[in-house]
Amino acid sequence: MEPIGEEGKDRKKYIPSALILLFIVLAVIAYFAASNPALALVSATCGVLVWALVPSGLGHSPGPAGDADPKELKTYRKEHPGSTVADAVRATRKK
Repeated sequence: MEPIGEEGKDRKKYIPSALILLFIVLAVIAYFAASNPALALVSATCGVLVWALVPSGLGHSPGPAGDADPKELKTYRKEHPGSTVADAVRATRKK
């Protein structure tokens, strides 16, 4: 097996969102197209459970940034275009 590169790690973070979307689509199809409210309820419940049980949450929030220096965050964001504030907080905390 090949080690997971940066692309693989980026793709993995979308799995919970894709599963939630899949369960919602299945619930809508089961309710409206198949006229099966029980199956729709089960699908919707699975989607809610995935959303609730994802350990890092969907927003991937780093938590409170009380000890993060705004100047360091700004410098990090300038050096890494396209990064989010959460990415900058994580990176500056590791120092």
